[in-house]
Amino acid sequence: MSPKIAVIMPAFNEEHTIDRVLDAVSGDAADADIIVVDDGSSDKTADKARAAGAKVISLPFNMGYGAALQTGFKYVYKHSYDYAVQMDGDGQHDPASIKDLLQAVQNGDADVVIGSRFRGGGNYRPPLLRRVGAKFFATLASLLLRKKITDPTSGFQALNRHA
Repeated sequence: MSPKIAVIMPAFNEEHTIDRVLDAVSGDAADADIIVVDDGSSDKTADKARAAGAKVISLPFNMGYGAALQTGFKYVYKHSYDYAVQMDGDGQHDPASIKDLLQAVQNGDADVVIGSRFRGGGNYRPPLLRRVGAKFFATLASLLLRKKITDPTSGFQALNRHA
């Protein structure tokens, strides 16, 4: 039996990007269920996500990124998914990397794999203050874990059920 895989995608007012992102995810992770958690959007994010074939969970008002993620993970846990991929609905993460993230988790090499926006020639360039904060947390995580961590705050992750 194939493992159950879910892609959790928090989204807030992403009507201009969500259908393109969902199309790419559907192509790169065809065996995954896509769960869009609409965080109280005032635009057509939920409608476009439904039209693209995603399962949509709509929050009654904007509760924030953390609440949207928590809602998605609770859904995944309740419905007994084996693996979850977390990614944003704004297109900043490359869906083609989903397979790479999942591979390490499915092979048992890790319980959680975090995709980095700063490796592999990515073009992500955050504002200076965010860049300094990310560098600080990356250095701290690298020291604590004794491994090179480049983007511990990334919203692009794969996890197994135990994580």
